[in-house]
Amino acid sequence: MDLSKEEAQNIQDATTDSIAKRKLPGWMLSAYEDKIIRKNLKEEAWKRCDEWVAEFSACSKVSGLRIFPKCDPQKNKLHDCLRYYQKDEFVQEQIDKHLKERLEKMEAKYAEEQAAKKK
Repeated sequence: MDLSKEEAQNIQDATTDSIAKRKLPGWMLSAYEDKIIRKNLKEEAWKRCDEWVAEFSACSKVSGLRIFPKCDPQKNKLHDCLRYYQKDEFVQEQIDKHLKERLEKMEAKYAEEQAAKKK
């Protein structure tokens, strides 16, 4: 059964919309997927807080061993930033990204199988 381009686009749009609206419970993901999602969330948080990381790093280079009392304001800003990006909305964003990547891989595999059947 071959789909027309319009039908395929409608399915793609519906899939994209459903992924965007989905709030997938944590127990639906495997432990491995949850680990990947948490790792991606952590990396994304560090990227988004790059400004505060740079400030804390600069302060620590200047302060030497007196880093903790002297760099507390920078450390607190960095921790606040990291905590902010670990909220549920950002976890959900990473889950959606992961599911989209997984769906794209499945679609590519399906397309390869269909191409192999036609030969």
